[in-house]
Amino acid sequence: MPIILVSRSNATVPGDRQCFTVAHELGHILLHSTCPPPESSG
Repeated sequence: MPIILVSRSNATVPGDRQCFTVAHELGHILLHSTCPPPESSG
């Protein structure tokens, strides 16, 4: 199960940036969830 960690909101990382980061990472999870795992090269 994938886990996304986002730092707490502070003066250097605005809340909208954190929302974008979570949405971006969720996009990766959704896009890559339909790809089959790579075949081993052994």
